[in-house]
Amino acid sequence: MSTSMMNTVSEEQTTITPKYAPEWPATFDDVGVKQWVHDYYSAIDNKEASPQAVVDLFTDDAVIELGRRRIDRATMLRASRSSWDDAESRQHNPQYAYPLGNDTYLIEGSATYVYKSGRSMTFEWCGKLHLVRNDDKWKIDYYRTYFATEY
Repeated sequence: MSTSMMNTVSEEQTTITPKYAPEWPATFDDVGVKQWVHDYYSAIDNKEASPQAVVDLFTDDAVIELGRRRIDRATMLRASRSSWDDAESRQHNPQYAYPLGNDTYLIEGSATYVYKSGRSMTFEWCGKLHLVRNDDKWKIDYYRTYFATEY
């Protein structure tokens, strides 16, 4: 996906490939948000995507919580740059999406990481995100991911 496509999600776009399209409630019909969610997960799985382009999907003051870690945009940029150091590929599979009101959404799914060592790992996750309109584009100003682990 090109950087310009990741940064310009049009309200008119209606073609969402099933790969990154979670199941939404039948009553939810905001095609722009559905497309944005699709484009977000597509971007973070794209090894060729610019780390800055991924970080630009967030507002300047975004609060990002990954499990127990809380990071800011600058830390996220460093993490995005190094996220492919050991990974050969990763595939997020957002399965269900729930509008919670006030542009807040809960997305649940799984992700599979394949490492350069040949090892792979699949885990379940759930992300709560809040979207805001910024320069006529959706951006995340709050994102928290919960990871399911087995003991």
